[in-house]
Amino acid sequence: LGDDTVATEFARRADARREAIDLHLWNPDAALYADYDLDLGRASDRLTAALGFALFTGVASAQRAPDAANAIAGLLRAGGLLTTECVTEQQWDAPNGWAPLHWVAIEGLRAYGQNALANTIAQRWLAMVASHYDSTGQLLEKYDIEQCRAGGGGEYGTEIGFGWTNGVTLALMQDLG
Repeated sequence: LGDDTVATEFARRADARREAIDLHLWNPDAALYADYDLDLGRASDRLTAALGFALFTGVASAQRAPDAANAIAGLLRAGGLLTTECVTEQQWDAPNGWAPLHWVAIEGLRAYGQNALANTIAQRWLAMVASHYDSTGQLLEKYDIEQCRAGGGGEYGTEIGFGWTNGVTLALMQDLG
């Protein structure tokens, strides 16, 4: 809004944040962005769909984006992306997948020109959601990405008609025609 001093300061902060993410959240051995492991003092080796946020927010470098895309592809299953590869019977782990993490990964991949993978993820997600909807009349909060059915686990049952699934599904349908 014309305040160049404030704009410059926030640009500096954004650059510092980008550098910190590259320094602390990039795992060079696994070639992925990950959570920071406080016990190990470095980025975790654990592959999760949350790595899509580095692409979605634009903080991933152009050099690291292809490796991040390859890592995301490791989560790809019949119905889209697993949240993690860990099987714990908790709702934010395998075999579950969640609409917002799909959106983040798809849009992040598109931002870095990884359109083929983004479209594959979107198509698999939409096919699973449509199949489940056709057989039950329901859109769900989470899905079992491997078996293409209702998700489970966690501290409560699977919710029906969840807003983020509705919104992501509608947006992807519009994007893909």
